[in-house]
Amino acid sequence: MAKFIKVMDWIVRDNLLESIQVFQPTEASYEAVTQIHDCNYIDSFISGNAPLHEMRKTGFHWSEGLVKRCFLEVGMVLCGYLFKISFEI
Repeated sequence: MAKFIKVMDWIVRDNLLESIQVFQPTEASYEAVTQIHDCNYIDSFISGNAPLHEMRKTGFHWSEGLVKRCFLEVGMVLCGYLFKISFEI
């Protein structure tokens, strides 16, 4: 996503790379997501067949990019959680 590229640009511009660690998450797996959400809901979201009233709640129109971003956002949360438990923060 463009906003994350800009954040990285600021980090580089301000010479902060030596004082921080940057983690790049991956998309959450289907298995991880379906441990939290109903498989039918996830399947309908992935395929673009989620009920219109459900999509309206998100405020976004369905697209493959939206699915990718959602799975990446969940991956970021998982990455943060794993970081936290690894370093006992």
